[in-house]
Amino acid sequence: MTPSCSHRLLFFILLCCNINAGWADTIGIHAGAGSWNHQSSGQITHQGTNADMEKEFGFEDELTGFFFIGVEHPLPFIPNIKLSSYPVETTANRTVTASTEFSFAGTSYTNGTDINTALQWDEQDVLVYYEIVDNIFSLDLGLGAKAIDAKLSVTASGSTHSLRLEETLPIGYAMASVMLPGTGFSFIIEHTSSVLGDIKVKQTNSKLSYMLGYKLGIEAGYRTSNANLDELTGVTGELTFSGPFINLAVNF
Repeated sequence: MTPSCSHRLLFFILLCCNINAGWADTIGIHAGAGSWNHQSSGQITHQGTNADMEKEFGFEDELTGFFFIGVEHPLPFIPNIKLSSYPVETTANRTVTASTEFSFAGTSYTNGTDINTALQWDEQDVLVYYEIVDNIFSLDLGLGAKAIDAKLSVTASGSTHSLRLEETLPIGYAMASVMLPGTGFSFIIEHTSSVLGDIKVKQTNSKLSYMLGYKLGIEAGYRTSNANLDELTGVTGELTFSGPFINLAVNF
């Protein structure tokens, strides 16, 4: 877990622990932070040839931090809110071979060229949703916005060529969970999907949650994020970030 995510989780815990009993009876908070071991895969074309995230760019598994916080209340006509941040950061150093030659951002990278590649794909979600069902089985439905700030770059011989994407997309949101009574375990699936925009993005989190006591829990699961870029001007491709994650959580 990155230091910044650890600090955010500590802040959330301290904040929640200072809620007075009367307020906690009407306001619910679920917050947490953790680490995501993601693999970047897929292909992209930008002023060049079709380049593979693993073969040409050389990206492998990376560990990055994430955090989320949701606030729920009893007012029936006002939606609940959830904020989350799931960044992707990965770098690689490699030498281009005859079988991995490619061109990107108007520059060709040929056999024997030493390159440094870097990808940053930051996603921040703001969601508003309603609890449709809330008992042993729970169902939440809502809408929101996803802000994407992404940069993909290749550096060789001191020269860097890159692609920058900044998009804000409307998204739909759904969450379903099932509690196992008397065990402290819950199984949860969350899904978001864009409905408009030049980038089509969808994510799914599947996780098992266990409450340790003192309102502290641990969650572990698998996250998949997929982005289709084919409607962007000058860019085509499809990127997937997927892998297991684990996080601590507080529930009040």
